[in-house]
Amino acid sequence: MKKPLPLAAGAPALLLSLPAAAQNAAAPVPEAPAQAAPSWLSYGGDLRIRHEAFDQLPAAAPLGDYWSYFRFRARAFMKAERDDFTFYLRAVNETRAMWDHHGGNSYPFPDELVFDQIYGEAKNLLDGKLRARVGRQDIMDLGSLRVLGEGTPGDGSRTFYFDAVRLTYTPVEKLDIDLVGAFNHYHDPLAVGKLKRDLNGNRSDESGAFAYVTDKRDASFVREGYYIWKHESGDARRGIGGNTGRDTHTFGLRLLPKFTDTLSAEFEAAGQLGRTYDERDIHAFMLYGGLAQTFDPLAGCVPYVSAGAIMLSGDADESEGKVTAWNPVWGRLPAFGDLSGMQFPGMSFWYQNMIYPHVEAGVKGAGKSLRLQTGPMFAQHVNGSDVPADFAGDGRYRGWHFLAQAAHPLIAKPAGPLKKLDARAEAGCLLPGDYFADSKPVYFLRLEVMASF
Repeated sequence: MKKPLPLAAGAPALLLSLPAAAQNAAAPVPEAPAQAAPSWLSYGGDLRIRHEAFDQLPAAAPLGDYWSYFRFRARAFMKAERDDFTFYLRAVNETRAMWDHHGGNSYPFPDELVFDQIYGEAKNLLDGKLRARVGRQDIMDLGSLRVLGEGTPGDGSRTFYFDAVRLTYTPVEKLDIDLVGAFNHYHDPLAVGKLKRDLNGNRSDESGAFAYVTDKRDASFVREGYYIWKHESGDARRGIGGNTGRDTHTFGLRLLPKFTDTLSAEFEAAGQLGRTYDERDIHAFMLYGGLAQTFDPLAGCVPYVSAGAIMLSGDADESEGKVTAWNPVWGRLPAFGDLSGMQFPGMSFWYQNMIYPHVEAGVKGAGKSLRLQTGPMFAQHVNGSDVPADFAGDGRYRGWHFLAQAAHPLIAKPAGPLKKLDARAEAGCLLPGDYFADSKPVYFLRLEVMASF
């Protein structure tokens, strides 16, 4: 936008225009041009319209034969930056229009107004080696998202935040040490509205601290290590480890060797120790391994194929006074599609007692992607604590899982205030095995359009 000329520079033009102005005194005065926002201030938002539908799930509480609903999520943000300091604020509201046999809607209009991002950040501290961020923030840039990433799983993708203090120390280039302390109340005291939505999915306050080390100094062999302490004040879930509160200590290592420019691998192992409020010891583990091969770009996208397997421990025998089921900590995200996590009670993505070897193929690039994944799912133990007795079968075979995901821009060159307009889709299918009492196929479908401004 053009700025008005300074008075001195515009004086000759102003004098020449006086006679014409006198002859057209009745002509409307042009409106003064709007002033642009200061260079240190930016703002914007996005609107997501999503449709989801799924059939009855084999392990969840009775949900009716079929659920179908729309989700409308609107977000607006403001960002102020001056030198090495940043303040960021984002507000979100999500409502739903639901059609189901129960006729209920837990997200009616206008629902809560939530501030899912409120933080201040200082960069280049200690001669550029330290960055500090304090406040409500997303933490989804550390590791594989198997143990960290989702601070508020109870409301799905409406929010992901942690109320946290995060320090990132970089003693040398490409070596980061992240130290985080966090506390998340199960309902948001800053929400505007009468609801007290369960943000953790278990009506439990969650707090803790973690250290995460990322070493990228050798690009052909990236290494990551972490320690996470998590405290859960209480747990309203039934049948998942019988937990009434716990302290969990998780130690993990993630290795990302790159054998050639196109062939790479990923290995992650983690163990858990701790104790529950009812004085049971915790001994659990997680293992993952996979290989990925990429190919020459095709139409601006990179094709790939991969194969991997994940194992999450389950409860062998609760009568022994131990908890051996994996606790996903803050990794309750749909890593293998939404349907993979919905097979657990309450659709909580409380992954445990699962062995999943799978293959995947797809393409990525330029805002476009296609992902196809399939494989058989098993349980480590029969009749694990993740399935209520009424839904439990007598075997270890969870079933065959299918996943398809796609994303594509709807407009190649957006104009005006519109920055992006994207479409996404996901389809999933689970053919339940003898681990569940119900063998009815389960389907999941999602269609989504998102506009960014």
